[in-house]
Amino acid sequence: QQIVVQLLAEQPFAAHGMERHPISQSDELYRNEIRAFINRLLERTPMRRGDVLLADRNYLRPAGVRAAAAVGAYVLVRLRWSHSAMVDRRERSFNALQHATKLKVGQVGAWPVKLPVPAGKAVAGRVVATTLPAPLAAKAERRVIKCAGRKGKELDPRTLQAAHLVMVFTTLPATQLSPSGVLELHRYRWQIELAFKRLQQLLKLGRLPHKAPDIARTWILAKLVVALLLEPPHRNARIFSPRGYRLETP
Repeated sequence: QQIVVQLLAEQPFAAHGMERHPISQSDELYRNEIRAFINRLLERTPMRRGDVLLADRNYLRPAGVRAAAAVGAYVLVRLRWSHSAMVDRRERSFNALQHATKLKVGQVGAWPVKLPVPAGKAVAGRVVATTLPAPLAAKAERRVIKCAGRKGKELDPRTLQAAHLVMVFTTLPATQLSPSGVLELHRYRWQIELAFKRLQQLLKLGRLPHKAPDIARTWILAKLVVALLLEPPHRNARIFSPRGYRLETP
């Protein structure tokens, strides 16, 4: 079975099937996409049976996961330490951070869980996690400390703990993808995020200089042609993420 992967990132891009269109608040064309981006509703994403939706932390909502399961699609979502309520096989409350902090660097942990859905049947899935090596964990710590300082917020100790980890929730069955495979698939989300950031920085795709729909569309298409010309040098590059070591499943 062919699996189609959709990416739902924190970067301001709207998803229409497998297409990506940069959006701007100054453009009437994309106001609906902006609202959808702000709401971050997985259930509003077009999906079909067999799709795998790779999404960032803000997309883990029971209603969205249930909507994907209802059409036979799968989700693979990055977890916050303060994630939506989950239970284990014995219906006990499950906290991903408490389990993941027991892992060693390079070790992969996987735990079967269920995501309760209000007024509906709970969705079965897995939490998969691994620990970052010390240099990358230290970098992640500095990033969250800087972010908290910029927002004037007191940093929760659990945020620092979570900075040492990569934790994801997926409804992909273990028979279809191993825990290590889940994390490898998650790396594609990071790679595509890097491509978005590169295009935004080099081509200024995050801003539209024209408000007229026809002119704005022409400007976007011209930039995308340049992007396609820049992409071949990166095509054969090895897919990477901020991890840098071989994963081991116990």
